[in-house]
Amino acid sequence: MLNAQSGEYADLYYRLGTAAAGMGEYRQAAQAFQKSYEYVNDQKALESCLYCLKLSGRTEEYQKRIQELGVTREQQTSWRHSMRRHSDRVWTAESAVWCEGYGG
Repeated sequence: MLNAQSGEYADLYYRLGTAAAGMGEYRQAAQAFQKSYEYVNDQKALESCLYCLKLSGRTEEYQKRIQELGVTREQQTSWRHSMRRHSDRVWTAESAVWCEGYGG
């Protein structure tokens, strides 16, 4: 993987985030999703990162990230509605509550 493209690293971190979330390790999952986002600026990775921060109960860190990343109120509202719709699903190693597969 030394010669991997940014997309491959993004996919690797996304999968790590999904696995961590599946084990209930939301803080670690958020960190992995953040790394994935940093590689390719993928919206799903960002949403998953923020969702895991919410699930971890780290409200202050969530708010700080929202401000740092320039997430709009409209985006937050949209994500909250999506979170509610998907709240009955379970994280697994194959698919995340927030978005079913990365596709990267």
